[in-house]
Amino acid sequence: MTAMRIVTMTLILSGFLIGESTRYTARAVYQADDQGNISGYQPYSGWLEINADGTYRLQFHISDQGRWRLMKADETRPHDTIVFQSGQGFQFFAHPQAAGLAVWLRRNPDGTNLWVQAVAAPPAGARTSPQTAAPATGNLISNGRFTRVTMYGDTSAPNYYYQDRATGDISHDDTGIVLRPDGSFSLRKTFGTSVSRDNGVYSIQGNMVHLRMSDGSVLSLVIVGGGRKLEWHNQGVLLAEYFYWGTR
Repeated sequence: MTAMRIVTMTLILSGFLIGESTRYTARAVYQADDQGNISGYQPYSGWLEINADGTYRLQFHISDQGRWRLMKADETRPHDTIVFQSGQGFQFFAHPQAAGLAVWLRRNPDGTNLWVQAVAAPPAGARTSPQTAAPATGNLISNGRFTRVTMYGDTSAPNYYYQDRATGDISHDDTGIVLRPDGSFSLRKTFGTSVSRDNGVYSIQGNMVHLRMSDGSVLSLVIVGGGRKLEWHNQGVLLAEYFYWGTR
């Protein structure tokens, strides 16, 4: 990024700070090394809303909110940086780009960094409410199955979308569900300190996803928020949530 572009983005960002809130729509998730070489580029959905009062709200595969601050580029910092301090106790940051933001999520075990590409989508007229966001998977279901490989993850702790490119499943350090168009699924879940893996077939009926495990048992999950998450209930008690991570 040239010095001229950095200055331009600072002016645009400053305009957002003193005006109405600005909403960014996530388009893709990708991995990049410290030299900026990109790999593992995949479609992604969600949004990030930055408010003029110094607060933010976020809906990627988790719901989050907190406060942010702008750190301008200087001799030790090559890019303008927005630092987000989550109310859940973790921190992440973003760099302004020509079309929006590159939002850093985490450093992967292999040393690469995980980023979300988000584009600015300021609402025209009245401010857009996050609750009116389009369903995550409502248009991806046909004949009782997802039409694309769809991933949901257990986000009881701040953990970010990551796929094992060698196997096509969720990486070894994440837990969740991979649902495929052929009606098969892979599940990785935790019980205390142990990790359980299972495979089987699934079907979607109404707002329910029924997983038939390899031992013949059935786990039924409720589709919530148009597919933004799946909930596992037992006798009215919420036992687990699996949040939408994206498709491939």
